[in-house]
Amino acid sequence: MRNRTILILLLLLLASYLVSKYDLITQAKIMAANIIYGEELRKIKGFLIVVEQTNAGLKNEGLSDELLRQQLISRLEKGGVKILREEEWKKVPARPVLHLKIIADKNKESLSSVVVALEVTTSTSELQSSDAYSTEKEKTIWLTSSIGEGGNIKIREKIDELTKLFLQTYSGK
Repeated sequence: MRNRTILILLLLLLASYLVSKYDLITQAKIMAANIIYGEELRKIKGFLIVVEQTNAGLKNEGLSDELLRQQLISRLEKGGVKILREEEWKKVPARPVLHLKIIADKNKESLSSVVVALEVTTSTSELQSSDAYSTEKEKTIWLTSSIGEGGNIKIREKIDELTKLFLQTYSGK
């Protein structure tokens, strides 16, 4: 009986090591996202990119909305995603938007907590009749987020991580 317990413990340790080493939880998350949302996401041929931040202090530290938007656009275009200018976007019936949202709580020393979310939305018919972009009357069809602590480098890492997940889901790989 004792040998059996030791064997089970060793197998559990090996399984834990493999899961963390090869990031199997993320891989399972990607596979689930591909199955559930990938098909609907791949029907969208282009996106308007919107960046929103809740902490104005980040903008003064090299994380301006426009800089983050341009970096995100560059990464998405390299991944084969079409980026729509606002004029093009207004002509697309579903008006798909890829939102990058950053919520940061900044204390005197550093950022104490950060939430980064990447969300794909389409609009309802009420919004489609309007020329202006609004977060009202939207339907979320894909969403992922990351929570943690850290400064600008950690925020950029989280954005890269979520963008990679989006590109994997969008490409179906």
